[in-house]
Amino acid sequence: MQTENAMQKLFIYGTLRFTKYQKEALGRAVTGKQAVLRGYRRMRVAYGRRKYFAIIPDPAAATHGLLLSVSRDDLRHLDIYEGKYIRRRVTLKDGTRAWVYHYTSTYSY
Repeated sequence: MQTENAMQKLFIYGTLRFTKYQKEALGRAVTGKQAVLRGYRRMRVAYGRRKYFAIIPDPAAATHGLLLSVSRDDLRHLDIYEGKYIRRRVTLKDGTRAWVYHYTSTYSY
């Protein structure tokens, strides 16, 4: 039986790779391991005056990032922190199933 706060896998590819932003979003830094998401290309999108990283489908591309283990409570905090991003499941190059945040204005599903 899974506990309410079972650890979840999260693939990050943008600013959340940096301790500063992890502390801002979660109140602490989270150690991750290198990971690759095939079939997506990382790009920058404008939101207001700022630019953020996003991923878009591209069968010929791969996005390098980090795989974190976070709690479900962490994901709820990140859902709020990420704002315009939505969380979806993906399969990483090594077969690991993980959550990833997609920028909703870039494309829709």
